[in-house]
Amino acid sequence: MSEASAEHHGHGPGTDFAAAIYGSIVATALIGALDAAHASSGDMLLSVLATMVVFWLAHTWAAISGERIHTGHGLARERIRALARAEWPMVEAGFGPLAGLALGWVGLLSDTTAARLAVGIGIVQLFAWGFVLGRRVYHTWLGASIAGLANGAAGLVLVALEIAVNH
Repeated sequence: MSEASAEHHGHGPGTDFAAAIYGSIVATALIGALDAAHASSGDMLLSVLATMVVFWLAHTWAAISGERIHTGHGLARERIRALARAEWPMVEAGFGPLAGLALGWVGLLSDTTAARLAVGIGIVQLFAWGFVLGRRVYHTWLGASIAGLANGAAGLVLVALEIAVNH
């Protein structure tokens, strides 16, 4: 499959960013929902890590299946690895919030403080992605800042919606 064709099917250059942004939203929302349910930081850490890996596997399987439907044949192992790598940033996006939860798990922070730190890290990630988007699109600090605020706020709305659905 050519790069243009792969990009058309959602697995081109922008996929890594999309997967990372999606991962930031999922991890942050899940931590918020688990914190509202009064889960321990250790339970949150395991739940978020497991969820991120399962979502990565599901997205990878969906990408493989979708491409096989499109092409009408099997895929080479290298292409399967490429599709899995394209989705991996979804898991990586959870590492920052997971580090916050780990501080609670090892007893350096209370469960509540660890959860708030983890959610805060996720929120910072969402605003940072918005800023990166603004910087790439508008090429000015003002444009990047406005886009960062707008896209970060949109990310927060999505997090709040996911928490509401899961709570």
